[in-house]
Amino acid sequence: MRDTSILNASFFRRAVVFCAFFIAALCVVSTTLIAQGQQPPRAGSEENLALMQPAAGPVGDVVIKSACGAYTEKLGIDLLAAGKRAVTDAGFAVKSELVLSIYRFETFIHYYPGDEAAAEALRRAVGIGTLTPDDTLTPGLLKVILGADAIPRLVSTTPRKPAVYILDATGTDNALSPAAVLSSVLAAADDGGGVYTPEVVNKGMEETTIVYYPLEGGERANELVETIGMGSVRMVAGLVDYFVVLAPDYVGEDWKKLPSWEPTEGEEYSIVIDKSRYILEVRNSEGKKVSEFPVSIGSNPDLKDKERVGDCRTPEGEFTVSKLHDASDWRFEEELAYGPWFIRLLTAPWTGIGIHGTNEEYLIGAPATHGCIRLDSRNIDKVKRAVDIGTLVTIVP
Repeated sequence: MRDTSILNASFFRRAVVFCAFFIAALCVVSTTLIAQGQQPPRAGSEENLALMQPAAGPVGDVVIKSACGAYTEKLGIDLLAAGKRAVTDAGFAVKSELVLSIYRFETFIHYYPGDEAAAEALRRAVGIGTLTPDDTLTPGLLKVILGADAIPRLVSTTPRKPAVYILDATGTDNALSPAAVLSSVLAAADDGGGVYTPEVVNKGMEETTIVYYPLEGGERANELVETIGMGSVRMVAGLVDYFVVLAPDYVGEDWKKLPSWEPTEGEEYSIVIDKSRYILEVRNSEGKKVSEFPVSIGSNPDLKDKERVGDCRTPEGEFTVSKLHDASDWRFEEELAYGPWFIRLLTAPWTGIGIHGTNEEYLIGAPATHGCIRLDSRNIDKVKRAVDIGTLVTIVP
């Protein structure tokens, strides 16, 4: 029979060696942390809990815009408020917000290259969105452009039959618009969802006629194209209704957002901006239109003449160019927002009004500014070369 006192002594010696080794290792770890200016985490402390939990998701500042305000107003819902709740609940801070009274169908999330993780976290919060790198932003700043496809993700609505919206983007100003004629045709075949013709005329919306349709709505979309007699179709997951966008080709016009026209050196031009059609015309010395460009104007949806500072209206009247600025490094709310040029106008008594480029080309052809006139930055260079100090700029309702 073995002597148990010898076994106990042996076990005791091994236990002492193990404890000594453990204490020595702990001292080494603590010494290293202190040398790095850190304190070892205490048991049960917040620091210790943080080591056991996954790091929090990326957090940053967010600019949020509802780009389908005309549609949500018709539906009686507040998409912007719902979007803000989703964004802030995810830990982001809303830097600025805006509702645009227009129709846009798809949601986009813009981010500075390198901020992909934050952008992905923001997309999860919103529930939808195409991630778009945008070097006009500053690092850490994100931008959400909410389209109609975000509504089912953010707002609880009552199920209903899909409606058909006919948006007249032909640029015509006839008493009986093409949309009104088409609506009477489609109304005869309506299945109960309704046919609507909103008073929207933004020629810069599309170059060619197109039908946006919801998931599993392809058959009806093709029927709409057949009824129209032209156009293409595009499915947008998240849409509830159909949107028929009648572009200039519907009235036989071959129109481009980025015209090939170039100004002639030595020619004297004038500018006419038609607010109701969202068009800037370039006219030669004989007053003949030689080119036109889609623009954005003041975001106030009533499209009236400017009455006071801050009313987000574009002034009307005859003005002149007072200065040409290189605006390539100008920022607005941390965004390179003016494109390469700012054509300053003498618009007394108002100041700060001009024609400039933009980092939001997707909002061209809509009321989207604080009062200035925006062009696609690829077009502003042509307009800048067509004007000089003193060039006449007429802005009409």
